[in-house]
Amino acid sequence: MASDLDGGGIPRQEPQRDRFLQLRHFVLDILTPAPYTGSVNPVRAVKEFLVAPPPDALWPVFSDTDRMNRAINFDPVVYDDPPEGAVTRVAHSKMLGFLPSSWNEPPYEFVAGRYYRIRRAMHGGPFLRYSFGVDLSPEAGGTRVALALEIEPRNAFFGWLAGKAAPAQLEKIAVGLGGFADSVAAGSRAVFPSARKAPRVNRTHLSKVLARMAERTEPAVLESIRSFLVSAADPDVLGMRPFALADAWKLDRVAVLRAFLHGSREGLFDLRWEILCPNCRVPKAGFSALADLDAKAHCGTCEITFDGEFDRNVEVRFSVHPSVRKAVHADFCIGSPAKASHRALQIPLGPRETRTVEATLENRRYYFRTLKGSSRRALLPHPDASASFELRAEPLDFEFRFKPGPVSLTLVNPSEEPVWAVVDREHWSDLGATAAFVTTQQDFRDLFSSEVLAPGQSVAIQNMAILFTDLKDSTATYTRIGDAKAYSLVRRHFEILIGALRAHNGGVVKTIGDAVMAAFSVADDAASAAVAIQAAIAAHNAERPPGEPEIVVKLGLHAGPAIAVTMNDLLDYFGTTVNTAARVQSTSEGGDIVLTGTVLESPGVRELLERDGGTLARFRAGLKGLADDYPLWRFTPKSATIV
Repeated sequence: MASDLDGGGIPRQEPQRDRFLQLRHFVLDILTPAPYTGSVNPVRAVKEFLVAPPPDALWPVFSDTDRMNRAINFDPVVYDDPPEGAVTRVAHSKMLGFLPSSWNEPPYEFVAGRYYRIRRAMHGGPFLRYSFGVDLSPEAGGTRVALALEIEPRNAFFGWLAGKAAPAQLEKIAVGLGGFADSVAAGSRAVFPSARKAPRVNRTHLSKVLARMAERTEPAVLESIRSFLVSAADPDVLGMRPFALADAWKLDRVAVLRAFLHGSREGLFDLRWEILCPNCRVPKAGFSALADLDAKAHCGTCEITFDGEFDRNVEVRFSVHPSVRKAVHADFCIGSPAKASHRALQIPLGPRETRTVEATLENRRYYFRTLKGSSRRALLPHPDASASFELRAEPLDFEFRFKPGPVSLTLVNPSEEPVWAVVDREHWSDLGATAAFVTTQQDFRDLFSSEVLAPGQSVAIQNMAILFTDLKDSTATYTRIGDAKAYSLVRRHFEILIGALRAHNGGVVKTIGDAVMAAFSVADDAASAAVAIQAAIAAHNAERPPGEPEIVVKLGLHAGPAIAVTMNDLLDYFGTTVNTAARVQSTSEGGDIVLTGTVLESPGVRELLERDGGTLARFRAGLKGLADDYPLWRFTPKSATIV
């Protein structure tokens, strides 16, 4: 009988077991850090190719390294929180699909529209450091794409391995980027491919929910939602931004937002309010209800505590409901430059280092700052300013002026510590559906009337428009035609108002007798609604039955800062802007629109009034409790004149 022991009493190893142990020792050797002697040269690989779209069209896609890595079938990455005061974090993933790997992940270096680079220090494994970069330069109406990969191996064998792996990896990335560029050139709605595996979706439940939404949602919107939920990757159906999806689907933004609001009520989506850091623009707190919202939040990355503002950094996002599809979040690149779409550049500076970079700054306001801290310096566009200037990474309170277009920036770090210099656009991206916009929508107020702030809580709004209306001579009308007929007339008046508000992105905040207070996130929507109201009222009067009195509406508009509060169990607004709008309405004669200079000079308002062709006249009036001599404008819409 064969023995399990050899002649020396040692258990025999089967050949398969021997190979397993050899592989195990090999893997452990790879994963065990070894001192670097500096005797192995870095392995460098480059690849260049031409694509049809220009750099500006490619940048939003090529800089989205999170989706790009997922699409190219890289493995997900788990990130640790960075230590207090640091910007570099530890990342964990797999190498070759099965070898555990970790590294130090600093922020990306980039200049928007031109290039990005990442340099990673590995923890053990075959390589010490790994660097990758993408450069975009215009050429022949398209873009020359230059990829660069550099690997510092741990020893000569791994240097040989890197020499084999680097060109293959660059080729894999180039093929992926080339495919993305073709999709951009073709105007494809979906540049990045769908989920690798078909998601498990409760299609029966999904169909039932969509059927319930069909009466109030456009068919094209419903079909886009259905197609997206059954095909998109898990991360894409979590934290969805309706405006971004609407742009990708080439559909009306408000129509898509309304569909998501109705879908939340029907159980298709979970609605969540996110507070974004004003510096990095990353969500730092989230709440499922406005009543739970805390007006203050903290960003550990930027080391600042900040207030939530309804019209700036509080926005609504949606995730697919688990009853429809159970989606799991996964990160593939947390520092993707595309996640900082408001940023013009992000550059590392060593102690006492000076660097000059070329960038393009638009004709808009920017801020220069470092990644850590709240100190920042304004950069203002001016046609006569220089296109070449120096920025020092130190707390200074004066402003710089620059000439819009290509600029040369000399960045100086006068300190003994490394810093990251950044230049950010002042204005927030319009891809976010802000709380100010969403909560002024009539659909939101109809569907989520119980959504209010906690008692005593208030949230600032930097700018919004308030519209007040009232029926002229309503008391005399009641006396003349009786309460029943007058009530019917008042209801018809409310129907006209609500229809116009809904069509122009506004909503009723409250009614006070025959008067209405409505809110809008921007003044041109308020002015559009005002013109539409007077035109619809005029059309109603022209078609009214003989003997029925006319409806005459007095209307006033003002815009400015306000405070969102809860009053009488309703989401309401408080402040001088609201009081002024109410007083402005009292100067209306009926059939006209009285507006303040703030509204008139808001973007798009003058152009709107000119297109209508009505008459605009300036006058002055006393506003009770505010001013004895207040400048106002009276607009009589031509569209409200029925011949």
